Amino acid sequence: MLKIFGKFFLQSVAQIVFTSVVTIGLLIFLLRYLPDYASFGELGEMALEISKPISGTEENAYTNKNNFIQNNFHFWEQAFTGEFGFSRVHQDQTVGNLIKKSSLVTFFLILTSFAFTSILGGILGLISGYRYGHSLERAIQFFGNLLTAMPSFLLAPILIFIFSIRWPIFPSALWSGPASLVLPVLTLSLRPTFYLARLFSLQIHETFQTDFIKVAQSKGVGFWGLWFSHVIPNSFSAFIIATGNLLGQFVSGLFIVEALFALPGLGHLFIQSLAERDYPLFLALVLVFSLILQLGHRISEFIVLWFSPAHQESRFE
Repeated sequence: MLKIFGKFFLQSVAQIVFTSVVTIGLLIFLLRYLPDYASFGELGEMALEISKPISGTEENAYTNKNNFIQNNFHFWEQAFTGEFGFSRVHQDQTVGNLIKKSSLVTFFLILTSFAFTSILGGILGLISGYRYGHSLERAIQFFGNLLTAMPSFLLAPILIFIFSIRWPIFPSALWSGPASLVLPVLTLSLRPTFYLARLFSLQIHETFQTDFIKVAQSKGVGFWGLWFSHVIPNSFSAFIIATGNLLGQFVSGLFIVEALFALPGLGHLFIQSLAERDYPLFLALVLVFSLILQLGHRISEFIVLWFSPAHQESRFE
């Protein structure tokens, strides 16, 4: 067992390092062909204000066309300090400091959304799987299809109208404490919650059709024993893998949700860095989001590996 998890750990570290280096290297290569100054079309005053601090800096380390390998070493050297150098726009602050200031909101948004989706999705999936084909399961599926087809930029105004205007329960925008996370979490979580519930329900239904469940029933295994010893353990792996993959949806949804609710998080900071051509900040945020996605996938696979001996054998045979 220890040997298996040792191999898994080494493979995970190697994969994360390789993917991060390739991703950053590709971006640094592409940045060589981008203009060094921000362009905002007709917004001349904004372009002037933003280009002033940029034009006042030294030569951009990431758009230099002649030092690709040196630029990569330069980025990773700064990354290991945890500060990533200075921002090109906010010149009095390091990139690491800007990320630290914005990371708390994003961390709680992702963590709360993940917990909400996993718990509610699991409960709805269990109910749907148990009542598969009945009216309750069809009702859950109907609302799930409705929410899945509704994009975040439409769901957010509906939630704001109901819970901030019609019944002023939660803040509609900006950050004023934990209550400001309620509507963003619902916007980010409702669609993947019903997707996860549907997936778990189908997996439970398929598990019930297998021969070993029928054998267990014929041997007189009770309701609770059947569910907790056979049905849920054999349906759990798909649920865990799906929750790990949902991190990708949460990260991609951050940009829209934080913009809609004016939250000072990493998604908002990422959009700012693109608009202002703040390349050091942009590259650091790409690395942060890449690490979050990769860690989510590896943690979900670790949980499956821990609970599934068959997966251990097939993974490292």
